[in-house]
Amino acid sequence: MKKLLLILTLLASFCQAQEVTLLPLEATVADVKAPKLPDITKYNLEWVKKQLPNNVKPGQIKLEKVFDIAEFQHFTYGVRAMEWVKRQTGFPQAIVVRDGVARLSDIAENIDRQYFSLQSDGSYI
Repeated sequence: MKKLLLILTLLASFCQAQEVTLLPLEATVADVKAPKLPDITKYNLEWVKKQLPNNVKPGQIKLEKVFDIAEFQHFTYGVRAMEWVKRQTGFPQAIVVRDGVARLSDIAENIDRQYFSLQSDGSYI
């Protein structure tokens, strides 16, 4: 019985609220200088164009079934396949660019308008 009373007393002391005092920060901690950022002025359009390889060939643009693309297996495994069928209201498909690069305008030219098109405001859907 004494052990039970001791345990209950300890639990009661842990449950009581304790007063916490917050002290202001020292001036040295609060006056941390901002980090010096590197110069990024060289990263402009000309720099980006120089980074791109000159021998890039246009890619092959196709609309392919998602289940035929190995990279999409994680997204189509099990019950996820039914979710894609519901979202696309048919057999799930993806626009694929193989062996090269493509601009959005290239994709819009090669893919049916129901899947990808240029809008009047210049955006693509």
